[in-house]
Amino acid sequence: MTATAAPRIALVTCKDLPELDDDDRPVKALLEQKGAVVSTPAWDAGSIDADLVVIRNTWDYTTRRAPFLAFVDETAARTTLANPASVIRDNSDKAYLARLQAQGIPTVPTIALEQGAALDVDAALARLPPSTGYVLKPRVGAGSRATIKVAATDAGRAEARAFLAEHLPKEPFLLQPFLPRIDQGEASLIYVDGVFSHAVNKTPKGADFRSQPDFGADVRPLVPSGAQRALADRVLHSVSAGLPGPLLFARIDLVVGLDGAPALIEAELTEPSLYLAWDDGAATRLSDAIWQRALQAIRG
Repeated sequence: MTATAAPRIALVTCKDLPELDDDDRPVKALLEQKGAVVSTPAWDAGSIDADLVVIRNTWDYTTRRAPFLAFVDETAARTTLANPASVIRDNSDKAYLARLQAQGIPTVPTIALEQGAALDVDAALARLPPSTGYVLKPRVGAGSRATIKVAATDAGRAEARAFLAEHLPKEPFLLQPFLPRIDQGEASLIYVDGVFSHAVNKTPKGADFRSQPDFGADVRPLVPSGAQRALADRVLHSVSAGLPGPLLFARIDLVVGLDGAPALIEAELTEPSLYLAWDDGAATRLSDAIWQRALQAIRG
């Protein structure tokens, strides 16, 4: 009986994080304990030679989406890529939110603004439900880069016009209403191999509206409500439709909508932080799923 070769697994990162983010390092260690040969190449450092390529900490791609997608396509043409290239292409532009909204999924109301488009800001704001303010953020973005909140006042609309006049010629944006109950936090429900794994709640610091730990948000384990689980499951089913199998990972981010019910704010399928350290078994579940996919890739 011929022994199976050790699977070669690439956990892809960026040049600023050559050894992976702290949250992902235990996954590498667990895979190596199983016998895998694990590398952590930057996505833009050349072709990757591995049986399975997993996109993880490629967090600098948001200002270079075109070359990143070229890397994704080239990699998928040669080897097994997780998540699939078609998913990454779609999910890396947050315009997918408008599509899910049109499908009837409870979503933070979203208007997708095209790069360089002539825009009547007042007319665009009038298409959104009334709120105390509005949020503008890049369609290809992470970590609240180039994200602002403006008040629902004449001064706020003037600020929005000036901001978009500067930024919209350079990249596409989203326009959304500000959600007053963001102070209750943003729930992130994480799925591994299509199965719910764990969840966290990220509460912005003070009067801030940004939920990332980089801005001082408080992150705690969460037992999601039935309504949160039902919506996250529905979103995962929608974004996985037509795929040959489950996504390796997904993070479904929910907030309290203007109507007081859970609403989707993002479905992170490309390179999300998975908050593995907030659940004792999460890193093991992810490493097991990666290991099985790598073995399957070897066996063909």
